[in-house]
This record gives sequence, structure tokens and C-alpha cells, in this order.
Amino acid sequence: MDPYENAESVSNDSGYISTPAPRGDAENLKEAQRAAASARMSYLVLTLVVLLAIVLTPSIAERWAYSTTRGAERAKRVEAEKFLADHPDAIGNMKIAYVAKLVAPSVVGIKTNMITSDYFGSAVAQGQGSGVVVDPRGLIVTNFHVICENGRLVDGVEICLSDGRSISEGIRLIGFDEKLDVAVLKVEAGEMSAIEWGDSDALEVGDAV
Repeated sequence: MDPYENAESVSNDSGYISTPAPRGDAENLKEAQRAAASARMSYLVLTLVVLLAIVLTPSIAERWAYSTTRGAERAKRVEAEKFLADHPDAIGNMKIAYVAKLVAPSVVGIKTNMITSDYFGSAVAQGQGSGVVVDPRGLIVTNFHVICENGRLVDGVEICLSDGRSISEGIRLIGFDEKLDVAVLKVEAGEMSAIEWGDSDALEVGDAV
């Protein structure tokens, strides 16, 4: 079949006769253009997916690690709760080990920074302490001397949770008693594992505490 069979000749201002491209070539050209556009779109989508994966992968891996650690701690805590409930009269190192497993998820490490200045310049003094989560909403009890040195509050505080997370922003001092050496901090870290309060009225002379 002659591709020029239905083509019409047209004249232009120059007097030359031009013949439109055969329909088959026009269709092939359009198909090639559609394929090129589709390829560009696929490349763009793939690029966006790769960039998204690069951004999200560290966060997902970090959350997975925290979740795994919290799961292991929760399992140890359940094990400790069962043992202490089944052996209320247990004494010695065995009981201490299970009590440690029970409270470990609620214990936090506290790192502090204190900036000091003198004639020679400035220096950063670092300190360490510990605290206990007493409320799942982020209330932590620690010693007052951990966050205050020589009558001055420290310049920076970092809370290290048992699941591996570290918090250095949004930490608030809720209250303190210098004479009792007690301070209460508030952090925003989602649901936290709070220690279980004991009943001091149930204690008797000679009980291990």
C-alpha cells in the first residue's frame, strides 16, 4: 500500500509544493513521544521513591530498634513480676536480680553540662546522675544536686532512656526541694514505663527495702 496514496499536495507562498508526512510515520512519531513521556514519568516516580526511602529509612530503623528494646524490657519485666508474685518470700541475690529486672525500664540516666567562665575563657563541665520515671506521662524524679551545682542550675540536660533514646530538648523543671535533695523533671517522650509505687504502710521493722 502506498503511504502517500491519500496525501494531498499543498502550495505555499514560495511556490514550492510540499507533501504532508505519511500517516504511518505520524502515528509512529506520536507513539514515540508517548513512550518518551511515560519513561520520564517513571523515572521521576522512581527518583521520588528513592529519595523518600533515603529520608525515612534511618527513622524507621531507629524506631524498630527502640521497639525491639522495649519489647525485650517488657518481657523481662513480666518475668520478674511473675517470679516475685510466685515467690513472695524469696530473699538474697535471686530476689534482688528480679527486682532489678522489674524496675530497670523505669530508670533513666541524666547527663548535664555546666558552662563556666574565667579570665582564661569558657569551659564545659559535664556531670552524670540518674532518675526514675514515676509517671507514664514523662515525670522523672532525680536528686536536686544532679541538676544544680553551687546554687546554679545546669545549662544543659540530656535524659537517656532505657530503650536507647536520648532526649535533650523540651525538658522542664517542675519543682524541687533543695533540703530534701529532690527534683522533678518533665519530658515529652510518649508513653513511658513508670515505676510501681510501694506501700510504706505495709512495711515492718526488719523488712528488706
